[in-house]
Amino acid sequence: MISNRLKKAFVVKHGDKKAGPPPKKKLIDMQKWELDKELVRQRILQTSARTKGYHMDLARVREKLIQKDLVIKQLQYLMIGFRQQILTIPMTYARKLQRKEDLKEIHRILTQITHQLLNELAEIPLKAVDPNWLVRLEEEEDNAPNS
Repeated sequence: MISNRLKKAFVVKHGDKKAGPPPKKKLIDMQKWELDKELVRQRILQTSARTKGYHMDLARVREKLIQKDLVIKQLQYLMIGFRQQILTIPMTYARKLQRKEDLKEIHRILTQITHQLLNELAEIPLKAVDPNWLVRLEEEEDNAPNS
């Protein structure tokens, strides 16, 4: 028999409906058609569980399965950097724009920083699913010129 946890965890692909609730009667009191229905329901649950297990094993072998904790840490790291960039905008660009009187030049500078931040934001999904992000980060730090 399949545990209750597995019954709740797996969804049948036919219309994304669950395989149905377990019968309320005891097996001994059921009619043949009810037993057949229960057998089919159990087979669907077992097949679904087995298929999902195979897909997870395959993803693990292909090294495409990423742990949830790793993704959360990556996103935290990326968002902290993005937040710091946003927080530095007022001070950095206030000095650059302080003596500018040409509105076109001010508009160009502000547009440039906006595009820079939006490009950074657009790259986050690509960076967030990179399983080798920590190795890449260390390589970038090693290759960076020492200050």
